Amino acid sequence: MEVLGAVASGLTLADLFNYSSEALDLIHLYQSQDADFNSLQLQFKLEKCRLYNWGVEMGLADPSKRNLLHEWHSRNLIAQSLQQIIHLFSSAQEIRKKYGCDNIAGSSASLVGSSPQDFNNIGTAFNHFRIQPTTPETERPSILRKSKWVIRDRKKFLVLISEVRGLIDSLENITNDLSSRARLEESLRNRINEIANVDTLLMIASVWKGSHPRLASAASNKAESISMSSGKQNYISEWQISVGDEASEETVIAKIEDLTVTELKHSIVRSSQEIEALKRQLENVSQTRAALIRRMSSLDNSQRSHFLRWCIFLVALNLPGYLWVIFPLPPF
Repeated sequence: MEVLGAVASGLTLADLFNYSSEALDLIHLYQSQDADFNSLQLQFKLEKCRLYNWGVEMGLADPSKRNLLHEWHSRNLIAQSLQQIIHLFSSAQEIRKKYGCDNIAGSSASLVGSSPQDFNNIGTAFNHFRIQPTTPETERPSILRKSKWVIRDRKKFLVLISEVRGLIDSLENITNDLSSRARLEESLRNRINEIANVDTLLMIASVWKGSHPRLASAASNKAESISMSSGKQNYISEWQISVGDEASEETVIAKIEDLTVTELKHSIVRSSQEIEALKRQLENVSQTRAALIRRMSSLDNSQRSHFLRWCIFLVALNLPGYLWVIFPLPPF
């Protein structure tokens, strides 16, 4: 039943956190009409909830989130505390004698499923959310898949709750500074996302580049996003003009190599906008041509000649093409 040797090495903090959560799941709660006993079970559930919430905040419960403990100086203390939680459930003899639990196989108690309504509602609100372990199923210590336990001795089980609570208190206390900094960083990141002034964002990125690189990167990315969408990078347009249509291939390549990635992005966006504008102009010309053909087909020879002279007159006035059709013809 000893599991410490199996988890002492080769596992990440996320793995140890998963095992700790599963170890707490070895205690199964069962129906009771006794309010005091239900309160005892709720205390245990709340400690499970605290452990899970701590894991979420540290980035251990979700692999997609940043792990705050990855480069932390006291991460070994975290590993030892999580191992200690697992150790509480490593011996069947201690679970039975020290903590007053019975193996579920030999128990006649029914598991929680249709408990009294009040307790069921509270229990659901604080129920432990199942998380996916980072270690494959076949590599898990077998103790986490074997014995299941139910509470038999209230006073002894209070000892287990007290020990679990103490270890979770320790985890929260030693990582309190990390949690505060993480919340502060998230708050600052949200404030950065609300800033719409590019110069302000670039100043933040410059000032925090050394002390807060993640926030500086967020400010820089936001500034780049705003400048690209608003088209404020006029130097891109100036660069395109300086190259010109008649520039040699070597000149164009040299100019491109001088550009930064951001400048290239702006150039691509601007070119795409110009292409879209040209497409719209071509569509207008095509529509105007079709309208003229329809109008010409409805006129006789003398009227066509008069109509063409009128179109030339409109061109001379530099009126938009669509007015050629809708502008009223003078009387013949």
